[in-house]
Amino acid sequence: MGSLGRDHIDVPSSVLFKAGIRDLDAKFFRELSQETVTLEGLVIDTIVEASELDLPALGLGLRVPADAREGSPPTALEYSEAWCRVLRQTKHMVSDEEVYDAYERTLSCGILELPANREWIGGYHGGGALANILRTLCQSSWQHPDGIASPQVIKSRTREPFQMDRFMDYIRLLQKERKFLRTGEGYIGTGPCQTKAGDKVVILYGSFLPYVLCEHGEGRYLLVGEVYIDGIMHGEALKQHEKGELPSVETQRFVIE
Repeated sequence: MGSLGRDHIDVPSSVLFKAGIRDLDAKFFRELSQETVTLEGLVIDTIVEASELDLPALGLGLRVPADAREGSPPTALEYSEAWCRVLRQTKHMVSDEEVYDAYERTLSCGILELPANREWIGGYHGGGALANILRTLCQSSWQHPDGIASPQVIKSRTREPFQMDRFMDYIRLLQKERKFLRTGEGYIGTGPCQTKAGDKVVILYGSFLPYVLCEHGEGRYLLVGEVYIDGIMHGEALKQHEKGELPSVETQRFVIE
């Protein structure tokens, strides 16, 4: 299947997510025109890693005609080594299946939460898509320094027919010109290519998605852009905060320029 254009792909609508929604009728700054706006929200964590994803090395590169490729495609061992530099456990991901599922959601920006996407990819339901991809790419060469299990031992929960190429097309398109993000507390996600270590992941009250803010003065920030951060897309952090389960996180006021 050839490469898909972004206008031909059913990327997730922001209404799928409700990261900072407490009131569905809440107004947000989508139509603001002033140069500076003051909003309230939560600083979830600080980004400690913002790296470009080497999509070709991961087997997710944009396709080109065979006669235009330089050299031969990577070997199964080279694919394995590339993925081993990305995948790792954190305090939010304990079991091997949690690791695979979290990275699957992150790299695809949660697209499989939309029924139309699951249907187009081929009846997919539940986890296992990333493990399927890695089984094909890495074969028996999996050697992970952190001891994460080989994708061959992760039980697939996909339903046939699973269109692997279509799923990989989604990832290629969604992650083009984006960075992979990791925070100090072990959240993972993807965001704008301008994101850098030291930026803040925030939940702004009334927003559908988390955002990255770059601090450039006490309480003053530049808005870098929207991010996908696994584990806080559906209001989880907001609910935990309201229950007092995030004692180190308090409502803050952000002057955004």
